[in-house]
Amino acid sequence: MAKTSMVEREKRRSQRLKADHQLQTMPRDSSRSRQRNRCRLCGRSRAYNRLTGLCRIHMRHAVMNGLVPGMHKSSW
Repeated sequence: MAKTSMVEREKRRSQRLKADHQLQTMPRDSSRSRQRNRCRLCGRSRAYNRLTGLCRIHMRHAVMNGLVPGMHKSSW
């Protein structure tokens, strides 16, 4: 008769193998972590601002035109 710790270890291993198999069968791009945040206007992925959903270029235009409340272009 095997020790209970060895039996439990084998159970965990089999569960892990099942989970790995389920992940392997999923489509590659279905994972949420593979999706990039993109600018709503131009689709740029770099310099993305989560608050507004815009890239830095469109964020600057929006701030200069007064479209973002509470923000203004700094000057000194």
